[in-house]
Amino acid sequence: MKKISTLKILLMITILVTGCIFSADAQIEIRSNHPQSLPLVDGSTVAIDPSKGYLIKEIKDKVYYATDGIYQVMFILTSTGVVAVDAPPSLGGNLLKSLKEITDMNVTHVIYTHPHPDHIGGAALYPGNPVIITSEGTAKDLRRHNLSEGMIPFGAYVGGKPVPLPTKTFSKKMELNIGGRKIVLLTSGSAAHSGEDVIVFLPKEKIVMMVDIVFPGWIPFEQLAYCQDLDGYIDIQRFVLKLDFDVLVPGHYSKLGTREEIDQNMEYVDDLYSGLSDAIQKTDFASVVAKTGMANIHLMMEDYFDVIARKTSSKVEEKWKGKLSGVDVWSYSNARKLIPYVRESAADVPKRQ
Repeated sequence: MKKISTLKILLMITILVTGCIFSADAQIEIRSNHPQSLPLVDGSTVAIDPSKGYLIKEIKDKVYYATDGIYQVMFILTSTGVVAVDAPPSLGGNLLKSLKEITDMNVTHVIYTHPHPDHIGGAALYPGNPVIITSEGTAKDLRRHNLSEGMIPFGAYVGGKPVPLPTKTFSKKMELNIGGRKIVLLTSGSAAHSGEDVIVFLPKEKIVMMVDIVFPGWIPFEQLAYCQDLDGYIDIQRFVLKLDFDVLVPGHYSKLGTREEIDQNMEYVDDLYSGLSDAIQKTDFASVVAKTGMANIHLMMEDYFDVIARKTSSKVEEKWKGKLSGVDVWSYSNARKLIPYVRESAADVPKRQ
C-alpha cells in the first residue's frame, strides 16, 4: 500500500472537518467549485498558536485538554502519574510535547473512549506500559479490527497505527481511584456513535468527556457524526445530562462545551426530525415520479429524498444560522441520515427531556 505523508493526512482531515471547500447552499451542492460558506459563529472556535500547532489548557484542578483544532485529548494529573483519555494521531509528536508542558510524570493509565483510530491511533506513543482501560464492547471491536495487516490496516488513513490492546475492561460502570483522583467510566447501555461509547466522568471536578456526539458551537459532523444507532445517539445525550457536570470535553475541534450545548444539539436534531416529518407528509411522491420516471428507480428515489432533505435543511438552516457554525454545510447531510429512520420507522419526534 502506498504510504500517505502526515502532511497530506492532516490536509485531508482539515478539509473534511472544517468544511473549507463547501458551498453556502445545501449539501447537494458541495461538489461545485465555488468555495464559500456562512461566517463562523463567534465563540465557536478557540485560537491556536500556528507556530506551535496545538493548545493545552487547564480545565480545572489539574485536569487539562490538548487540541490541534480538530481533535482533543484529556490529561488527568494524579499524585502517582497521568491518566490520558484517548490519543489522537493527528497531534503526532505534539501529544507528548503538550503533556511535557504541564508535568514530568509518566502516563500510567490510558482510557479509550471508543475503538475508532482517529481518536486512539496514537496510543503507542505513550511510553512504558500504561494500563489500558475501556469497555468490553470497545475491547471486542479492537480485537477484531486492530490489525497491522489486511486490505486497510488500522488507522491507515488518519495517521495512526495498531494500538495496545486493553488490559482492563468493564461492563456498564467502573469507578477508578488513581492517585487520589476519582474517575467514573460509564456506558449508556446502547450503541451511539460507535458500538459502545465510554463516558468519562469526574464527579468532584464536574467534568464529562463524551466523544463524537456533540460539537459545541457547531452542528453535528456530517451524517450525525456517522452515528451507528440513531436512538442511541439521542439516548446517550439524555444519559449524560443526568450527571452533575459543568464542562463537556467533546473530543473534537478546539472548544469545550456545556450542559446547555448538549441541549442545544438535541434541539437542532429535534428540528431535523420535525422538519422531515412535515416534508414527507407534504411532498407528493407521484409528482416526483412524473418528473423522473420509473425506469431508473435509484434516480427516482434519489430525487424524492433530495426534495425532502432540501425542504428540511432549508428550514433548519434558516433557524440556526448565526447560532451554530456549519449549519449551511451539513444540515442537508444530517437530514439525509435521518430520512430512513423517520420515514420507515414512523418514529415520533424525540423529546429532549
